[in-house]
Amino acid sequence: MALLAFESSTAVPSAISDLLSPAQRMKTAGEVNAAILESLSQGKEAKLVALLRLLCWGETLLDERAEFPKVCEILDDGS
Repeated sequence: MALLAFESSTAVPSAISDLLSPAQRMKTAGEVNAAILESLSQGKEAKLVALLRLLCWGETLLDERAEFPKVCEILDDGS
């Protein structure tokens, strides 16, 4: 509720000012997203996160056997 109760960060009491830090906001957002996904029977993390982990795992295995353009290299060249 503190995030909604104050217009500016200067008016926030020191007892709850830590709740407004970017790190705490990211932590809270992650917990809320996990709770929403779990309530929808989707697991605790987004499917994209799992797919990226799978991609990294596959690239690591393939890197031991062949040379190929990795996803991060392709993205770096395109921007």
